[in-house]
Amino acid sequence: MHGSSIMRDTTGLFWAALGCLFFIFHTPHAMAFDIDVVDQSVVRIVAMGSGGNGSTGTGFVINDHDQIATNHHVVEGAKLLFVLVKDDEGRRRVAADVVWADKDRDLAVISAPGLGRPFLKLSTTTPRKHTDVVAVGFPGRADDLSDSEAVVESTVTQGVIERVFRGSWGNDDAPFQIVQHSAQINSGNSGGPLLNACGEVVAVNTAIPSVRVNGSGSRTQVQVTTGIHYASHISSLVGELQKRNTSFSPTAMGCTEDQIATGNSQVVWIAAGASGLALLAMILTLSRPRQRIVETYTQWVRRNPSSSNRTPHKEVRSAQSRSVVARSIQPRVSTAVFELTGQTLSGEPLHISIPMAGLERGVVIGRNRQQCDFALPDMSVSRRHVKIWGDEVQLSILDLGSTGGTRFNGQPVGASQPMTASSDGSEIQIGDIRLRGRVLR
Repeated sequence: MHGSSIMRDTTGLFWAALGCLFFIFHTPHAMAFDIDVVDQSVVRIVAMGSGGNGSTGTGFVINDHDQIATNHHVVEGAKLLFVLVKDDEGRRRVAADVVWADKDRDLAVISAPGLGRPFLKLSTTTPRKHTDVVAVGFPGRADDLSDSEAVVESTVTQGVIERVFRGSWGNDDAPFQIVQHSAQINSGNSGGPLLNACGEVVAVNTAIPSVRVNGSGSRTQVQVTTGIHYASHISSLVGELQKRNTSFSPTAMGCTEDQIATGNSQVVWIAAGASGLALLAMILTLSRPRQRIVETYTQWVRRNPSSSNRTPHKEVRSAQSRSVVARSIQPRVSTAVFELTGQTLSGEPLHISIPMAGLERGVVIGRNRQQCDFALPDMSVSRRHVKIWGDEVQLSILDLGSTGGTRFNGQPVGASQPMTASSDGSEIQIGDIRLRGRVLR
């Protein structure tokens, strides 16, 4: 067993090092920009029409005045407009207004005061065929299997420029440059940036179901199909920005080979360093005598005195499949249970059952399952929102610096001083969620 364990460890390290070396020499299409930095400038746009109907699209920041470029059809007919961005609390909503919109070129600029995000540079150089591009946006289909926080997590796809031609978006307007590319986009990507290998915007993606693109010759209409995607070359947006005296940051240099080489060399050095560390670890493992460290169960319990007082966590679900999921703390002595019941704004039932022993120790309620004892599926709830503790008679509650606020029996709860009231019959409002508490004996 001793020898085979060494062999397993060193074999794993060997393959890790070999994998790093393979990565160095076979990394395709390395980009010379940090996608996390670019991601800060791309936002999700939500447009609410009459009757409460809504649609979403993508936009990107173009200047330091909180102005965002997108497609005309994303904001067309919107009675209420706002953008969603990712922050420390999960997501932030910022109200927006349309600055201008051009239906023929399917372009628009909106303003979101207070957004405070960096802007992207616009590359007016016509991209060459088969150069690498990246599309960043929020395709609606990607939301189907994701949680509420994922709506502000952008999707990134990579492809190449297939061709650049002159055409229009299914109308008789004067033709302009349209970029055909292979980076996957669909509904929701509309208005998002198409970036070159240096992180500069070369085109504005346009994704409409069954969109028709007119060629400039025979005016033949082309149906959008899988693998063929279209975007307005950035020159169309730049022309409109200049016409309307809207500030932006242009670059006519394009993405040079030197810039790409610099980005690639950084990737190579990182991979080489990782490979070297793996090889060094393998050498040290072979040369160092092996030791077996054994700890008895009694020793482990002494190091973790609280572990003997509780059973492992388990998931508890209500009868409704989409009801709140919580981790239940098992009771030690009392059989009493403190129960919180309510519903989400959409009418889905919520049910939290806390054994009295767990309530005495205190539990945290919020939106993040990893950071809390109980998770509430609503964006008005902060990741770690509130802490409650008490017994069968008295309940105390403390707000943990939430953004949505906490109310206890109708009174606001502060973040420095806990509020105390009767446990049975109490009412707790966490963000927009109202819960009624009762003691079951």
